[in-house]
Amino acid sequence: MVLEKHLKLMLPFFFFLTLQLFAQQQNIKGKVIDAKDNIPLNGVRVQSETEEVITNEEGEFVIENQKLPLTLKLSYIGYTTHEIVVRSFDLVTVKLNKESNQLDEILISSGYLSQKNLSFQVQFPKFPRNNYRTVLQPVLISY
Repeated sequence: MVLEKHLKLMLPFFFFLTLQLFAQQQNIKGKVIDAKDNIPLNGVRVQSETEEVITNEEGEFVIENQKLPLTLKLSYIGYTTHEIVVRSFDLVTVKLNKESNQLDEILISSGYLSQKNLSFQVQFPKFPRNNYRTVLQPVLISY
């Protein structure tokens, strides 16, 4: 009798505890956009501790069955890598900034000669309209 009474009191507590444990794992939904133009970015790599996904054409992603707090690392070619900490299951919007690393000069080397600033001059042959048997003029390429 005493055991039944204790069991009846503890059963709702265990049920509530089980619900709380399962309720803590939910899907994280988000969107990644360009910080300057607010354009959705397609193909952004979004990594959590357990899963990695890629954004779709609208810049949206879903990471399933995650617990909070969660650290997400977002990376995309031409943009700075960004890390955020997600503390709620609300929609996450992340703005990525473009990297300012650009090439200043290009070095072309053939193994024998290297030259930094190349300039090309190209001449195309001219075809006379009335005489198709004319020998083509050579193409002049200089650098």
